[in-house]
Amino acid sequence: MLFKCLLVAILVGMLVAICLAGAASAAEAASPSGPRVVSESVESMFPSGVRFIVEAEAESQVQEVRLDYRVSGARAYAYAYLDFEPGTRVQGRHTLKTSGNSYLPAGTTIEYYYSLTDASGQTVETEPREFLYLDTRFQWQTTQAGPLLLYWHDLPPSQVQEVVGNAERAIAQMGDLLRVDATRPLRGTIYNSQAEAEAAFPVASETLAREQVFAGYAFEEEGVFLGVGMSERIVVHETAHLYLGLVRSGSARRFPSWVEEGFASYMEDPDMSYSERLAALAGWEPLPLQSMNALPGLEQDIRLFYRQAPAVVAYLLGEHGGDRFRAFLDSFSATSGADQALRAAYGFGLDELDRRWRQGLPTSGARRGLDAVFWLEVVPTIILLAAAGVAGTLLLLRAYRNRSRP
Repeated sequence: MLFKCLLVAILVGMLVAICLAGAASAAEAASPSGPRVVSESVESMFPSGVRFIVEAEAESQVQEVRLDYRVSGARAYAYAYLDFEPGTRVQGRHTLKTSGNSYLPAGTTIEYYYSLTDASGQTVETEPREFLYLDTRFQWQTTQAGPLLLYWHDLPPSQVQEVVGNAERAIAQMGDLLRVDATRPLRGTIYNSQAEAEAAFPVASETLAREQVFAGYAFEEEGVFLGVGMSERIVVHETAHLYLGLVRSGSARRFPSWVEEGFASYMEDPDMSYSERLAALAGWEPLPLQSMNALPGLEQDIRLFYRQAPAVVAYLLGEHGGDRFRAFLDSFSATSGADQALRAAYGFGLDELDRRWRQGLPTSGARRGLDAVFWLEVVPTIILLAAAGVAGTLLLLRAYRNRSRP
C-alpha cells in the first residue's frame, strides 16, 4: 500500500513539473526576445528610386535598422541604414536610388532583409524577401516566352502571341547552340514608343539619343532587357544578350562587342546565309576587328558595325560549326582575350579571322573607303612626315648655329 502511495506521489510530481515547465516555456515564448518588425513596405518610385519603409519595436530602444540588399545577379549584399529617431517603436525610411550613376533597369529583382539592433545590443535579422522594381506608369501584362517573362501593355493579345510564338523558336535554337539552360528568371519589358522608353533607358550620348540609334538595352547581370516595339527581332536580339550573360556567368570579363552584338544580330535571322550578309556590306568599308571591342561613337560607324559583326559571327558558325563557337566562348574567360580564345578554339587569331571573313566581300564602291584610308593610313603618314620635317629643321638650325660661332 505504501509503495502504491509513493508511486502515485511520484507520478503526480512529474505531471506538476511538466505543467510548470510548459507554462514557463509558454511565458518565455510570449515575452519579447529582441527587436522585431511590426510592418514594412517597399514602393517603386520609378524612375528615381525604390523606397523602403519599416516600423519596428523593442522593449528597450531600437537603436539601429540596417537594410541589406542585392539586385538580381549580384553575389554580395550592399547595405544602408534607415533614418529614424530612436525609441521603443520607430519608423525608418530609406530610398535606394535607381537613376544616374545608380541606374537600375525596370524589371530588376531586389532581394533584401533587415537587421534590427536594440539598446541592449540584441540584433535580429528578418527573413529575406524579394521586390520587383517596375515602371509604375503603365498597367503591365505578362506573357511567357520560354524562360523569358515578357512585360507589355496596351497591345492586342493576338499580336503579342504571334511575336512570342516566333521568338520562342529562336530562343530555343540559341539555347541549343550555346548549350544554355536558363534556370534563373529572365525578364523583358517592351515599350510601345521611343518616347515611352526614354525615361526607362539608361542615359546615352546626346547624339545617340537624338538619332534614336538603339531600340533596346540588355543588362546581363540583372537578367533584364528593355526594348521599343513588340517585334520578334527586338525580343530575340535582347534575349541573346541575356543568354551570353549566362554563358559567362561567374566571369567579370565581357565578350568583345563584335561577339555580343554580332551573335545577337545573327540570331535575329539565323537562316540568313553568310553570302547574303556579305552582300549587305556592299558599298561599305569594313572596320578592323581590332577596333570592334567596343561600339563606335559615330552613328554611321554604329550602323556599319551592326552589319559587319553578324557577318563575322555567321562566318564562324557557317564555316566551323556551333561546337567550336561555344568552345571559343568558353575559352574567352580562361584566356587573355579574343585573340587567344580564337587560337584555342579555331587555331587562328583575330587578324587571321579578319582576313578570312572578308574574302567574299564585294569590292566596288567602298562607302567608308575615304574615311578608313584617311584615318588609318593618310593621317599616320602625315604625322610621320611632319615629325621628320620638324626633326630635320631642328638639325639644320643646330648645324647653322654651330657653323656661325667664331
